[in-house]
Amino acid sequence: MAVRLLRRVWLCLLLVPANGALAGDLAAVQPAPDLTIHYDLYTGGLHTVGIEAKAHIQAERYALTADVNSVGLINWFFRYHARHEAGGKLTEGGIRPELYANAGEWNGGGRSVTLSYGDAGPIEAEVRPTPEKDERDPVPAHLWIGTVDPLSLVLAVNRRTASEEPCAVTVPVFDGRRRYNLHLEPVGLDRLPANRYSSFAGAALKCRVIYERVAGDPRNPQWQLRKPPQTTVWLARFGRNRIWLPVRLETESIFGAVVGHITHVAAAGTPHPLD
Repeated sequence: MAVRLLRRVWLCLLLVPANGALAGDLAAVQPAPDLTIHYDLYTGGLHTVGIEAKAHIQAERYALTADVNSVGLINWFFRYHARHEAGGKLTEGGIRPELYANAGEWNGGGRSVTLSYGDAGPIEAEVRPTPEKDERDPVPAHLWIGTVDPLSLVLAVNRRTASEEPCAVTVPVFDGRRRYNLHLEPVGLDRLPANRYSSFAGAALKCRVIYERVAGDPRNPQWQLRKPPQTTVWLARFGRNRIWLPVRLETESIFGAVVGHITHVAAAGTPHPLD
């Protein structure tokens, strides 16, 4: 289904506020404020998805949330909403997820995932509907090792790379249903012009995103492209901590071209957006 595809691609790229503050050492985390970011996605020129993400970072812990909703005319055909949550510990040069959960409704049917983690990765996965009822093969437990969830991915990306090179990393991801690798490759510096869809205009890093399927795809992927979509994301820095955030996304779906825009980013308790 298109909304699920768009949600998955965007969450994988959603470098929510925590990541930029964590690009250096742990000391950068202490003063980082809670942040809220909003994105709008368009499919074939129609507004189809809205995402609001929030991050709360302490010296040794993190908590992330993302609320995803279908909007506009697509609700006549594919009504969707979901809440994603992730939390864990910050370690020297990395992260250790502890819990990931998402719950949502797709055309009146409920879907949920809860992942519990040990030191080496997920140790328990509660998935509804089950893989068998969802017409997909379960991901073998040995492929869970060393993975992160789609939200904690945003921290893993920045803590594995230099702060000036967020587009040069590969991260293994397990979301409870699918196991995939996300490869980010640098393309170069670009300048995005002002437009009526986005709150951002200016210099941004252009990155190629390669989605590598490993396990857990549907057996009959009627709403899925035969090949992973060609995806490009633009990243820019915000606020006093120079936080890396995606400001534009371009990808593909069976319903046409998909473009995502950042529309708002602000620190909690302040009425003014960050720049």
